[in-house]
Amino acid sequence: MTLVLAGGFSGGEEPYGPGDVAAADEAVVHRPVVDPGEPCVCLVVESGPIRLLGPLGWLLNPLLRFARTRV
Repeated sequence: MTLVLAGGFSGGEEPYGPGDVAAADEAVVHRPVVDPGEPCVCLVVESGPIRLLGPLGWLLNPLLRFARTRV
C-alpha cells in the first residue's frame, strides 16, 4: 500500500496525487514514474519482500534478502 503525501506519480496508466492510496500485490509489476515539478513523498507499507527487476536488481536483490533476515 502506498499513500501519496506530496507530489504525485503514475503507476501504469493511473495517476496518483496527494491523498491517493495505491494498493498492489505480488502479481503487479510496480514501475512508478514521478510527476515533473516537485518531489513525490509517499508512505509505503509492505507485507512481503521487495524484488527489484533489471540488471541493478539482479545485483541488489541478494542484499535486500540478507538485510531482511537481519531484522
